[in-house]
Amino acid sequence: MIGRRTTSVIFFALIALAPLGTRLIWRTGTIDGVSIEPGTISLFATQLLALLYVVAVLFSAGIPAFAAALRRRAVWLAAVFALAVLLSVFQAGDQAAGLLAASWVVLGVAIFAALLVDRPAPAVFFAAFVAGAALQSVLGSWQFFVQSAPASKWLGMAAHQAAVPGVFVVETAAGRWLRAYGTCSHPNVFAIYVTLGILACVGLLAAAGKRGREPLLALLPLLAAGFFFAFSKSAVVALAVGLIGYLFLTARPHLTRISPAVVISVLVLASAFLALGWVYREPALTRVTGQGRLEAVSWNERQALAADALKLFSGHAVFGVGAGQMPFAVRRELADGRNSWQYQDVHDLPLIILVETGLLGLALWLAFVILSLRSIFGAAASATAPPAVVAAMVLAVLTAGLFDHFFWSSWTGQLLFWLVFGLASIKLDKRALAL
Repeated sequence: MIGRRTTSVIFFALIALAPLGTRLIWRTGTIDGVSIEPGTISLFATQLLALLYVVAVLFSAGIPAFAAALRRRAVWLAAVFALAVLLSVFQAGDQAAGLLAASWVVLGVAIFAALLVDRPAPAVFFAAFVAGAALQSVLGSWQFFVQSAPASKWLGMAAHQAAVPGVFVVETAAGRWLRAYGTCSHPNVFAIYVTLGILACVGLLAAAGKRGREPLLALLPLLAAGFFFAFSKSAVVALAVGLIGYLFLTARPHLTRISPAVVISVLVLASAFLALGWVYREPALTRVTGQGRLEAVSWNERQALAADALKLFSGHAVFGVGAGQMPFAVRRELADGRNSWQYQDVHDLPLIILVETGLLGLALWLAFVILSLRSIFGAAASATAPPAVVAAMVLAVLTAGLFDHFFWSSWTGQLLFWLVFGLASIKLDKRALAL
């Protein structure tokens, strides 16, 4: 019989290893003969781990517990959304790639339901994010210092060199600065994972005793460094919104006053960012001001992709172009002679869902998010640290989603989305609130 400790270990590993890109690739996606990530058929090691977690919870809690979870409105609404995504595959030009993208959503919903049944302790959830983010920050900081990221098939890492075109860098008058990737496919994915680790660390600090605070405070500069070296503007906004949301929720008059440890942690983070910003002020100012050739290219590209999305929506308003299909639909319907790598997903989570699943899919996704937010912030407004922290993590995820597509277009993003919403949707009792 699978026990609670086993499911906790699997759950911890799932979060801590979420950024790993280790996978078995059967087919690489292509446009005009050039290999691209969209359309790639593969199986991630973390997908097997996620499936193992769902099965472990099923055997541990039993089918009746899962059946009870399915009666919750958020779960069946998420399930109906997954069904709509599956139906969108019929609109896909590449149905194999569409089915793979839809399977990520199905597995994500299964994780969401398993979390509501398993009800893992917030301490496990926060500690896993802190541990994973710390490891990623060490790797990302090293990549920035040596300005190189070596390839590793076991970690699922591609090679990145600042001088190579197509690599994500900050370009200044002094040259090109490689942004930190960690084991992720993009610096923005790395940055939002570290963002969640920082918020989790704040949550642990808020509930830790005096003896337990020193190690956590010592980790904050490390997390700040990894976050900083990603030079991710969307993650900066997401972290700011998450911290402000947490401080607002815990500073309400009828709640416990803000922990001094939280105030200290915010000061430590601010000090680390200011120090790093001073030392590396040239790339930092380039990103903040948006000046420079690559910054202009990025902005123009985002505008062009938004225009592509609206054109596709006008022709596929109800059911969309199919899950995982926007780059191929743009090439097929809006071909204008651009380079193959310029066919991309629009950098906005609600908009990419609208384009690929239509009005039906977006309506169901929004209904799930709104229903979840009502439950999440209702709990956060009447309790202490853990619900407020997970509410802050939800805010960070949704904020980052306004500027990027990876919570939809990548498996790592899908995993993080359903993990965060899953724990945030658990109705924590007094026992669960004790970290």
